[in-house]
Amino acid sequence: MEKKNIIFRIIENIILILKTDNQYKPMLADFDYIEDLHNPDIIQSIWEKGIVVDGYNENLYRQDAGGAWISREAYNAVDRDMGWEIDHIYPVCKGGQNHFVNLRPMNCKNNRSKSDHYPKYTAAVTSKENRNILQDTVCEVAPILQEKLKKLYNL
Repeated sequence: MEKKNIIFRIIENIILILKTDNQYKPMLADFDYIEDLHNPDIIQSIWEKGIVVDGYNENLYRQDAGGAWISREAYNAVDRDMGWEIDHIYPVCKGGQNHFVNLRPMNCKNNRSKSDHYPKYTAAVTSKENRNILQDTVCEVAPILQEKLKKLYNL
């Protein structure tokens, strides 16, 4: 009986964590296909894949895979220094799709410089302390992520 109570309390706590303003936030698995990239909950879930930096409010600021700062409120703001977009890690033109594992937040300038390159690409923006700077940086998708994408897209 005690085990059931513990499990019940754990489930209750998980539900409380997932509940936001009386709405449930979608829990996404790596291989879930995302139909609507404009859905605010989906955008938030992708934002949360950004790199959290100690000392900065993770709800407002994160960094992308190239080290550039991005600002949560600057989604799709291509003219802003910290503007960001949803990047398809394995490019659509090569067969990549809207699977959650294939999506990440990326500074707009880095998304342009990355273009359709995979697994190596050039990020045009990185950071120095708390600001973005223009500097080409060669990046590579993490090996563990490459393995997941390899399985998903039969590469």
